[in-house]
Amino acid sequence: MRAIDEARRVKSKIIAAFETRPWWGGAGLRRGADGRLEVFVAVRPGFLPELPAQVGNTRVVWEYRGVVRLRAALSQGPRPIIFLDFDGVLNSRAYLRRLGIWTRLLPLKRLFDQKSVAMLNQIVAATGAQVVISSWWRRKHSLRELTHELKRMGFIGEVIGATPVLNAERGREITLYLLASRTRAPYVILDDNLVEGHDTHFIQTGKDHGLEQHHVNGAIFELTKGAWR
Repeated sequence: MRAIDEARRVKSKIIAAFETRPWWGGAGLRRGADGRLEVFVAVRPGFLPELPAQVGNTRVVWEYRGVVRLRAALSQGPRPIIFLDFDGVLNSRAYLRRLGIWTRLLPLKRLFDQKSVAMLNQIVAATGAQVVISSWWRRKHSLRELTHELKRMGFIGEVIGATPVLNAERGREITLYLLASRTRAPYVILDDNLVEGHDTHFIQTGKDHGLEQHHVNGAIFELTKGAWR
C-alpha cells in the first residue's frame, strides 16, 4: 500500500474514533520535518487527547488549535501552580502490585511511578505550571531530595516549594501557602484524599490507579480557563 493511501485510511479511522470527543478540532494530512506523511489532529486548548502516536506505519501528531494565543495569554500573568500529593497520584495500588510491595511506606527510589510522572509532565507542558509539594512525604524527606527523585524519574517541570507542615487539614495548609505567597496564580490540587475549601481547584485522583488522563485534562482546563475569558 502506498504511504499516502495508508495515511488517508488512518485519518479516516482517527476521525471516526475521535470526532465526538470534546477536544476534537479536526484532522488532516501533512508532511513532518523529516518528510514523512503524518496525520495531524487539531485539539482545543484546555484538553489533552488520548491519541495513538502511530497507526501502522503512519505517525499521528497533534497540536493545540490557537496554542500561540494560549501561551501568550498565560505569559501575561503568574505561572500556574500544582499542589502535588504523591501517594495515590504519582503512585497507586496498581503500581505497588507491580513492584510486589504491599505498603505505601516505599523507599524513596521507588516512590514515583514513571507512567504517572509522564502524566504530570503533560500538565506542565501544556500550562507551564510549577509544583508545590503538599504530600506527607515532605515531612520525611527534604525538598531537595524529593525534587531530585522527581527529576530522576523524568519530571520536566520546576518544584518551587512545599506547603507548611502543620497539624491541620491539607486544605488549610494550602490556603496558608497561598496567603503567605500573596499569589493570584491559577492553581490545582492533585490529591487522592478529600481536600476541602478549594472548590473546582481540587482534582481527586484514585488510590487504585493514581493520576489518569481524565485528571490531566481536568487540570489543564482549570489552569488555562482564565486565559480564554
